[in-house]
Amino acid sequence: MIDLVCMSNNKTIEEILASMNNLSKAQMEENERTFYECKKYIDMKPELWPDFELLWDTSPEHYIHTVDGYNEESYKKHFPNGLQLGYVSFTELNNKLATHCVRTQDKIWELGSTQKLAKAILHWTEKKAMTPILIGFYKEDLIIGGGFHRHAVCIIKKPETIPILIEPSDKERLEKLLSIEWNTKK
Repeated sequence: MIDLVCMSNNKTIEEILASMNNLSKAQMEENERTFYECKKYIDMKPELWPDFELLWDTSPEHYIHTVDGYNEESYKKHFPNGLQLGYVSFTELNNKLATHCVRTQDKIWELGSTQKLAKAILHWTEKKAMTPILIGFYKEDLIIGGGFHRHAVCIIKKPETIPILIEPSDKERLEKLLSIEWNTKK
């Protein structure tokens, strides 16, 4: 990391950038570490991925991380009623998703951001939990609203069930489409 000092206030460039992004210097350093560390997974064939378990962070205080770039303010703005946790069969969910939301195993690296997919793999290989996938509706289609790359990893790992997050207003409509077990820790 570059460690230049801004003469006017004795702060490094990294400290200035961190404060502009509302991140601590440690968070900026961790972002830089993961940026470089995950590169080894980009375009790696799934059969060569290291063995890892899908760990899910189902803590309501971390739901803001289910959508990229959200902070507390944007989360409250877009989800004023919060999100609700449920568990679904991954196969059932995958079969009901709009076709533009589903990747196939052979095209795992061709859609979306290869960097984000590699970061998801890295995160789980480091035994860190990730927030569940956000699902919802766009018109009549069931879509992924957040967690597209987490979903892609699930395509390869083939879990039996996964946790999902939904907007409470979608609950009744989703129950007609999917078998959902609500608010049960697994």
